[in-house]
Amino acid sequence: MSEMYLDRLASRFVAAPLPANVAADGCATDANYPHPRYGTNLLTAGQAKEVLRHVLDGFEVLEDAPEWDGELSDAEHAMIDRAWDQHKAAQPASKPHPAPSPSEVGPEVVERMIALVRGMASNDDPHPHYDEARAIVALLPEPVDADLIEAREVAAAVFDNGGSHPSIASGLRAGKRDGGIDVTVALAAIKRGRALEKEAGR
Repeated sequence: MSEMYLDRLASRFVAAPLPANVAADGCATDANYPHPRYGTNLLTAGQAKEVLRHVLDGFEVLEDAPEWDGELSDAEHAMIDRAWDQHKAAQPASKPHPAPSPSEVGPEVVERMIALVRGMASNDDPHPHYDEARAIVALLPEPVDADLIEAREVAAAVFDNGGSHPSIASGLRAGKRDGGIDVTVALAAIKRGRALEKEAGR
């Protein structure tokens, strides 16, 4: 009998439901039992018959079943080719799917995709996939700290009051005054606030 059939029989054996009246002898669970143990320490002959009936159901001709040598005949190859050709002929003509725009997939997906590409680009592996990731990252703008954008807005809002300095407010929002005291203080306050929130959330 082949290993394949033995494996299948073993799988059916361990999956067979035990008869309700099964009560194995204590020695069956003692791996250090000093005397030989037998199948009757687990099951009676009648219980074993019930389990074997489940195991052998559908396997009556196991001994006569030919073993596959792993090779296909020319006729079998031809049959597979015909089936594949019929399958392809039955498929509807494929239509090219245009790539979705960022607005269609949403900002969260775009952000996660960019993070994935940046992570791949940081890998030194010379595989073409990583090379492509590095090429894509080279085309991306430098990432901007979200807190910095908020700090620019906070600083610009001060000059928005009364509308007396619109050019200064515009410059702050454009990042032209990131080194100035207004943005620097606002950014430090935001960072400190986030740190305190994190500590409070412990």
